[in-house]
Amino acid sequence: MRKSQEILGATVIHQETNKVLGVVTDLLFNSEQVLAGLLLERGGWLRFRRYIPIECIVALDFETVRVHCEEKFTKQAPILGWTGVVTGMNPLRGRPVETVDGLQLGEVMNVYFLENLGTIVGYELSDGWWNDLLHGRKKVTPDRPYIWKQMTVLATCADST
Repeated sequence: MRKSQEILGATVIHQETNKVLGVVTDLLFNSEQVLAGLLLERGGWLRFRRYIPIECIVALDFETVRVHCEEKFTKQAPILGWTGVVTGMNPLRGRPVETVDGLQLGEVMNVYFLENLGTIVGYELSDGWWNDLLHGRKKVTPDRPYIWKQMTVLATCADST
């Protein structure tokens, strides 16, 4: 199980040539809440982002992401219904999580996912920096996937409270 924060900022390296291709700036999840790809940014004067499809990724290590097919990178991700952790129109980070009854559980700070399947298995929630400092962040692992609404995340099961 990996945390999104561990992948953000990781160096992307081509497996065969060991060429540094850039740094991971976001993780993109499809409408089924499965990892669909990564956003990569290259440094320099003109910074631009490229999309790395999940099928190009060989390994997600702690400081590096190894890829094998640089030719499949594109400047535009086919992001119909996709959600980024930190970028995009409605990123997951900062979205409030609430129960069906309207109880606020906190704001999404990170997601936990299975790196071999790419599926989300948990969320790290914040109650504000002061509570995070005093008590730490909450980790919730739902039995069923949460519903991603446009501005909120809806906790659909009893284990989330």
